[in-house]
Amino acid sequence: MGHSFISSFRVKQAVSGIFSEWYLQREQEIWVLGKDATSPADATVVLDQESAWRLFTKGISKEEAIQGSTLNGNETLARKVFDTISIIA
Repeated sequence: MGHSFISSFRVKQAVSGIFSEWYLQREQEIWVLGKDATSPADATVVLDQESAWRLFTKGISKEEAIQGSTLNGNETLARKVFDTISIIA
């Protein structure tokens, strides 16, 4: 799914239970993850701690995580959070 048209959008991701927030910003052709916001988010995703952990380690499906989350703003952008995978070493 091409997103070159969203080159300046920002997505806020919050994990409830540990009060942690990250911001994804589209910069040219890549998504960049950061902790600080320089402008308001165009979309916000709130996940509980357990769902976030399980989603990022592929323990639950994207669809399961979406069901237990809250999405606000631009839903197309918000749904990009559910494509996230983390590798823990």
